[in-house]
Amino acid sequence: MAWEYNTERPSMMPWIITEWEDGADHMLATRNPYYWKVDVEGQQLPYIDEVYFYLVQDNTAVNSLALAGDLSMQHRGIELAQYPVYMENAEANNYHMLLWTVAQASGLTFFPNQSFGDPAYRELLQNVKFRQALSQAMDRDTINDIVWLGQATPRTISVVNDSALYQADIENIYGEYDIELAKSLLDEVGLPVGTGGNRTFADGSPLQLVIETSYTSGSLLDGIELVAEYWRAIGLDTKVETMSRDVYWPRAGANEVMIATWSTDRGLVPMTDPIYQFPFDERSWMAPAFGIWYKSQGADGEAPNAELKELMDLYDQYRATVDPDEQLRLAKEIVRKTTMNLNVIQTAGMAPGPVVVKNNFHNVQSDHTSDWIIMTPGTMDPSHFWIEQP
Repeated sequence: MAWEYNTERPSMMPWIITEWEDGADHMLATRNPYYWKVDVEGQQLPYIDEVYFYLVQDNTAVNSLALAGDLSMQHRGIELAQYPVYMENAEANNYHMLLWTVAQASGLTFFPNQSFGDPAYRELLQNVKFRQALSQAMDRDTINDIVWLGQATPRTISVVNDSALYQADIENIYGEYDIELAKSLLDEVGLPVGTGGNRTFADGSPLQLVIETSYTSGSLLDGIELVAEYWRAIGLDTKVETMSRDVYWPRAGANEVMIATWSTDRGLVPMTDPIYQFPFDERSWMAPAFGIWYKSQGADGEAPNAELKELMDLYDQYRATVDPDEQLRLAKEIVRKTTMNLNVIQTAGMAPGPVVVKNNFHNVQSDHTSDWIIMTPGTMDPSHFWIEQP
């Protein structure tokens, strides 16, 4: 339903969008009188007549509404760092909290763009030793404490532990905090320290890393700023630029962002939509121009380097075989190679995901694994949610 904003469009979904326009502060979905499902007693679903969506600027606004008790149920955007505050206000504002398992390999991930347009930066970002330096300059334990109250697991592997593709020996490969190793790796890459203490390119020209993000506030932005400080500590001039999602997302997909930020969800069954495993399409911000090339079968975008082309070839083999054992072998090889090459640089993952539920809102599962790819909470069949009337 997320894309069906046309209020005139017929739908087989439980609710129909009946009120929405660009720039509005809300969206309204109304019960579909022709919905095809009934409950076990023959009563037509859905139970809820209207769903009112607040359209807000950022996660800070989401959390403000939830803490005030103004949301019937909310999972996405609810910050674990504010969990103690939620618990303090729960009784007064008539809600309770759930903690769901989240299939995020990392809740905050950095995407050095290996197809970035500037040739000097492209060569640098394609250097695995440089990416390793970025990774080993991060203190993931501190990031975990600040962003997830210490409840996540510092890690670099691109899947969660419950995935069939999980491999324990690489769970946190190149993830140890070692600032001296990071500096020595930059020396090996050939980035001398300039007179001002910042690293330069080999020819002495200035070097500045630019991290872009749609996180404009909250604990995730705190984590990004912290990583920028870690990179500055090894001599890399680093700038953080924040912007709204409607500006950020097109820039990232158009290959305009040097280092993008997001999470790495799809951690249980990543081959369903492998955008974090290799350049699959324009959403693969580790190299969106290469992803466009793969998506268009070479008609658009740019041809990838050898390392990323190998991952594409492995995925083509994965799709071509019907042997489940061979599929598993190939998928695990993709995960292993992309993790060890740090194509995405992760911080910590598998933190519990908080959920706010009003006490009169029912049929929300307490035990659930949340993931974008399954459209959480869509697998609960929200047509069965109901609101107790006073």
